[in-house]
Amino acid sequence: MNLLQLINIEVVFEQNTNNETVVFADFNLEIKKGQFISLVGSNGSGKTTLLNLIAGNIIPTKGSVVFAQRDITGLKEHQHSHFMGRVFQDPALGTSPSMTILENLALAEAKGHSFGLQRGINKKRLDYYKTRLEQLQLGLENKLQVQVGSLSSGQRQALALLICTLTPIKLLILDEHTAALDPKTSETIMELTDKIIKKQGVTALMVTHNLRYALEYGDRLLMLDKGKTVIDANNAEKDKLRVQDLVQMFSEFMEERPAISNLKVIHLAT
Repeated sequence: MNLLQLINIEVVFEQNTNNETVVFADFNLEIKKGQFISLVGSNGSGKTTLLNLIAGNIIPTKGSVVFAQRDITGLKEHQHSHFMGRVFQDPALGTSPSMTILENLALAEAKGHSFGLQRGINKKRLDYYKTRLEQLQLGLENKLQVQVGSLSSGQRQALALLICTLTPIKLLILDEHTAALDPKTSETIMELTDKIIKKQGVTALMVTHNLRYALEYGDRLLMLDKGKTVIDANNAEKDKLRVQDLVQMFSEFMEERPAISNLKVIHLAT
């Protein structure tokens, strides 16, 4: 069953001006419930615009965004946050640095409810927060009163990931969420990401420049180029791909760029 559908999407920036830029033209995408999708593509391929479109940061010039059989094309970003979450590349964007870990968690859990922050902080919730933090295996369960701004980038990103999934969501958007981290911390965050997605059964869409992560994690791989889906691989066919295969595909698409509008999507799915 489809969780998300992008139907005949057109996105044009600065329309009817000399700087008009067409990012998507008659773009279509279906994401099934429970899929973990890795999305790759060169700069300017449309990856960020796609995420912003799904998250409600931008409204398509034409077309429809359908989520769980509901047309959400005109919904604002804060309305999307009730059923989807987003972890950004910058760890600072997913947490409040001036607040403690406890305050960040309580505020996140209060999202969409009428009760205030203080009601969210009680003994029962303290135990729950500690249990959730223990799953990160970073010792944060012993730092509830520490300001988030004093944590390392990796700790903050792990906390941002936890905050994003603290309340039930149907779609998790990962916006190059390991790009600003060192290699060792990136590995830790990816392992945590995979663990959380599998445990909660949440549908996930991950943009990454790390081709190994794109192949190692998830069950579907998409590659965009100039606003078009040029590779769509899932299940066994995705497992057959190697990093060098993707590098070669990148090179071929770059060489064929003058004729990219005539490219047909390469369906590698069985």
